[in-house]
Amino acid sequence: MKAMLEGKIKPDFKRSAFLAEWAYDTTLNYSIFSNQISKIAIDLKAFIKERGVEKYKTSGNFALFEFFTKPHKMNNYTTYTYDLVSVSSATTPSCSQNQTGSATVTVNDLPTATISGTTSVCPNDTAVITFNGTPGATVTYTINSGPNQTIALNGAGTNT
Repeated sequence: MKAMLEGKIKPDFKRSAFLAEWAYDTTLNYSIFSNQISKIAIDLKAFIKERGVEKYKTSGNFALFEFFTKPHKMNNYTTYTYDLVSVSSATTPSCSQNQTGSATVTVNDLPTATISGTTSVCPNDTAVITFNGTPGATVTYTINSGPNQTIALNGAGTNT
């Protein structure tokens, strides 16, 4: 990092971030770290495009804020732990005390489902319709706009 600061080698943000982290954890591998950063950059660019904010100068800041503060598919729906620190009254004089406790929030992927099997059959024959999706999910469907019906997907995420 010193060589970068002194202008002896070209500045490299990824390498600088790695060196700063490596100072605290010397077991880190630069190749793995570099690949993770590259993947995150791709995810952030896709997020910016998905949200339609490419035209804004602050779109990168927005994407980073979302990445580090909110569960999202680009950060693998990171689990967040909320820790209680202290509480203060709104009275005069204000009273306060330290508190302990925590709550964990895990955001799961949304379940998915697809249906397939469009076919023609003879009278009294049975058409095979296949549902695929998130293993264990319950899929709700209708036949000819009739009442809702449900089917549970098995452990492999399928049912017919």
